[in-house]
Amino acid sequence: MPNSLAHDACHYLSVYERQGDRWVKDHKLINFDPRDFSIEFGLDISDDPEMVFVYPLKIEHVRYLSRLYCDHVIFDFDCYEYFLEAYTEKR
Repeated sequence: MPNSLAHDACHYLSVYERQGDRWVKDHKLINFDPRDFSIEFGLDISDDPEMVFVYPLKIEHVRYLSRLYCDHVIFDFDCYEYFLEAYTEKR
């Protein structure tokens, strides 16, 4: 039986330009736990327990996620949109 996307997925903080929706960069999240994230923010992920769907991120998510990536990220919610995404391999 082949593995599902959920079992092979790595989660990323993905950055897109607000104007034009152009992809800018991904920041790999280390040790991301969908269950912990959903509990922290009261998200119902019963339809997507591994969080492989795309989730828009808000300012309140930044502090939680900042512990999980190695890159230095400067957030600018006026110019960029941020999403939690899962990929089987890095782009």
